[in-house]
Amino acid sequence: MPKTLNAADTLDLPVTFTPSFTGAASATLSLDTNLGPVTLDLHGTGTKPGLAATPSPLDFGTIATSTTKTRAVSITNTGRTDETVTATSAASAPFKVTGLPAVGTVIAPQQSLGVAVEYSPTAAGNDSASFSITSTNGNVVVNLAGNAVTGTAHLEFSPPTTDFGSVPVGTSRTLTFDIQNTGNIPLVVSKAKAPVGVSAPPRRWMRAPRSGRTMSFGSRSRSRRRRPGR
Repeated sequence: MPKTLNAADTLDLPVTFTPSFTGAASATLSLDTNLGPVTLDLHGTGTKPGLAATPSPLDFGTIATSTTKTRAVSITNTGRTDETVTATSAASAPFKVTGLPAVGTVIAPQQSLGVAVEYSPTAAGNDSASFSITSTNGNVVVNLAGNAVTGTAHLEFSPPTTDFGSVPVGTSRTLTFDIQNTGNIPLVVSKAKAPVGVSAPPRRWMRAPRSGRTMSFGSRSRSRRRRPGR
């Protein structure tokens, strides 16, 4: 470089692809010319006999006990020939793996299948396990990890007190409050009770005519006759 190309001239540029990982790869070849830049897209696929898992290892991070978190793992045949599944090994609790291929399943070159992994801790602490898939050209092992903290639900009202102040009789005033779960696990509200309405003032003793007296308390009443001379 520089290289002058006359009409109908060609220029051979050797490009070498040396993949360091399995799967698709891409790049761009750029040429600067007096007429502007010229680009050429490059694509290739790195292959290796056997199966590969993505992501691996699989870390669930920190979650609360009594909750469940689910993530997916992609299992890919990274080779150039079919892979036949010969054995599988599931993970131990508190992890659960679903969707493992059955023995005898054939996975074509560059074909992928999904495996779901659930993490459901019941006690606080660090958890680890693994699952594996064995095929024609070896096996792939996926290590699992998670950290569990104690799960607690807490119902909180905001504001904690609702004061309606002075409200004229015959009118109404509406106030609102928020209910929030400030814990780290779901909380289920199973029942709600409406506030008790305003009650009438209690009755007092009432004086009756001189011929008798009436005592009133609640819904019961008694009448006492006045004795002669009193």
